[in-house]
Amino acid sequence: MSRPTIFNLPPEITCLIISQFDSVFGDHDDFLTLLRVFPHLIPFLTTAQIHAPDWDMRTIVHLLAKRKEDAELLATLIAVPNTDPNISFPPDHPIWTSSLEAAELYRTYVSCRTPLHTAVEAGNHAAVEVLLTHPSIDPNRNDEYGHTPIYVASQKGYLSVVQSLLSHPSTVVDIPVPPDEPFTTRRHISDMLLSSKAPLAVAARLGHTAITALLLARPDISAHTRTEALSIAVDRGRVAIVALFLARNDIDLNVVSRCQYSTPLEVAIRRNHGDIVAMLLRRDDVRLARPRENVSRAPPLCQAVMDGNKDLVEMLFTRDDMDPNVREDDEIGGRTALAIAVEEGHVDIIAMLLAHEDLVADVLDANRRTPLNRAVSAGRRDIVEMLLGRNDVDPNWVPDKESEKGQPPLTVAAMEGHDEVVEILVKRGDVKVNQRDGHGMTALMWAIMKREVEAARLLLLRKDVDVNARDPNEMPILSIATRFSAHMVPLLMRRDDLDMHARDKYGSTALATAAYSGDLETIELLLRRGLDVNTQDCNGFTPLMWAAKFGVAAAAKMLMECDGVYLNVCNVSGKSVLALTAESGKVETLKLLLERSWVDVNARDGRGRTALALATTFKRSFKVGVDYDAVAKLLREHGGV
Repeated sequence: MSRPTIFNLPPEITCLIISQFDSVFGDHDDFLTLLRVFPHLIPFLTTAQIHAPDWDMRTIVHLLAKRKEDAELLATLIAVPNTDPNISFPPDHPIWTSSLEAAELYRTYVSCRTPLHTAVEAGNHAAVEVLLTHPSIDPNRNDEYGHTPIYVASQKGYLSVVQSLLSHPSTVVDIPVPPDEPFTTRRHISDMLLSSKAPLAVAARLGHTAITALLLARPDISAHTRTEALSIAVDRGRVAIVALFLARNDIDLNVVSRCQYSTPLEVAIRRNHGDIVAMLLRRDDVRLARPRENVSRAPPLCQAVMDGNKDLVEMLFTRDDMDPNVREDDEIGGRTALAIAVEEGHVDIIAMLLAHEDLVADVLDANRRTPLNRAVSAGRRDIVEMLLGRNDVDPNWVPDKESEKGQPPLTVAAMEGHDEVVEILVKRGDVKVNQRDGHGMTALMWAIMKREVEAARLLLLRKDVDVNARDPNEMPILSIATRFSAHMVPLLMRRDDLDMHARDKYGSTALATAAYSGDLETIELLLRRGLDVNTQDCNGFTPLMWAAKFGVAAAAKMLMECDGVYLNVCNVSGKSVLALTAESGKVETLKLLLERSWVDVNARDGRGRTALALATTFKRSFKVGVDYDAVAKLLREHGGV
């Protein structure tokens, strides 16, 4: 009698041996080794053994699907009755509630991968073929990432696996088309997630040309998926794949991708893919402009100009239907291509655009600025000269004349200190040097207020510049200079037509302004030019009174030393220089006055108050840097009451 072996053991003994391998979350390596040596044991496996997962949530079906050498074993295994070829462990699987150990594992090891996923990921074509023969196979199951087997195969670039999956009648190769809704961030994210799961899109993105061609030929691929896949291929610069799309006549090349917000041409321009741009432009049905949809994007020409890509700009102009005046949406600036080129400083592109006979150079953008205005503001002398070389560019155009933003080019250049631009403009006879902006100011006024000496000097070279103009507050230019830029007063005085005695709306001269500013050099300069030290304004203030009121001792001293200065003259309130000095609380200025013997210490103002009374009253004002006690003491020492 022969000795029994495992091959001829009774079934009950065989089942007893196999029963040692039925633990959930166990190690399947020994079990698989046994099955590989004794494959005839497979029919004796129970459903629980076949479906039991190891620590990585893989059953023996998953493990056999991974190795090409195990294809025959896999075929035998899935032929066992009740074997589930789609076994996986999603969150709702009963295994996760079977024990505390399972519940703990659920947090980390949940897996929705079927054996078909495993075979596809491993590129195991033989296992894929075996699994697809099972009548219960579902080739459209999603893994934990929402990916189907055909998506994984398309991602990995396994052409033969993709072909096998496509041969199965149940394989779905497309994704649901998202509903057409108004643009929102939530809708955009939803579109991106859906499109990322389309096999055609992932194949196009990763450059799997043969797989893309295979999927693209499928009639069950929606127009939406084709649009998104083409957009992705263009974005990644996949020239060969883009060529596949362009070889078809059933793809609308002007549809806006819901993930990229752009047409294929716009994407290619934005990514600087010159080869793809050239391919698209050769198609007559590719439009160069489109209505803005949902979100704002720059048209192709504007985008190419923004990137400074001269080659792409030239390429676009090979099309007769290229409009050089195309502009962005107002929401993102509303700039024309020329305005963008000027702002970015792309001189070569500016020259190219200006040479186009249909270009309109003087166009307002959404911010109410022209290309010339932008060039002037940037201080680009070269670009300003290029723009002014055209007859249709108005050097005096003021956008929004009634608005404070409305400023002519010369004013912008002067106030921002772009001296080279100022020089270009003032040399042009057609530039209006006295033109006022939305604030009612001239270029010379701004140059003086902003202390732009060279700009002011260049403006004063024009004989027709009005040096006696007044600002909206009726302040003459000489007074503006005295107040804001005293070092420009000598510059103004070189002009013979300057009115040295001009008064502001309060009747003050430049000397009064210099007096309360305490600018001794300007005071001396104005006095030498003959300004009257005793001139009174509408309120009866003389320059000396202003110096006294503000406690500017040095200025008061200089004015008091002038011949014929009136020390006892009063303003319309009846206050004298001494009274105003007492109000200021400045002891030093008061001492200078009291040194003059003819000063009336007890002169009364219109309300009958003396200087001492005023000092006592103002003591309660708590001014900083004054000493009313010292003022009162000094007045009493000189007989004040």
